[in-house]
Amino acid sequence: NIIAAKAKLRQAKVPGPYFCVLGEGQWYHLLVNSGTVDNSITRAQAFAEELVDNYYATSKLGDVVFVVCPNISGNAGTAAKGAMYAPLALAYDERMAFYIEPQRDASRTGTELNANVEYATGVWAPTRGVQIIGTDVVPNS
Repeated sequence: NIIAAKAKLRQAKVPGPYFCVLGEGQWYHLLVNSGTVDNSITRAQAFAEELVDNYYATSKLGDVVFVVCPNISGNAGTAAKGAMYAPLALAYDERMAFYIEPQRDASRTGTELNANVEYATGVWAPTRGVQIIGTDVVPNS
């Protein structure tokens, strides 16, 4: 499925690199079916420590970066929906730049600093991505 997704993107003349986002169970089946467990899996660099604990990333198949997201799972584990896409498939629109705003907190007799940013995200070009549906069932040991 992953090779087919990459081939579809190449045939559609979508420029790489590509990101392949999979659920934990899908990642398990990818490693089991490949016959090897890759030692080059590294934790993704993230904005905060919480993200580091939830995502894994590795670069394989040349220009494909694999990202494992624990939030992707199928109902009863049978139809988890992952995706392979080019960064140009997604849009990020920042309407107001990041700024800090002080706010008086009378209960603490102090001032809190609130960080704000106004943004929107969405699919920009759906033809620059391919859905990958696969099992998310991990057998009991």
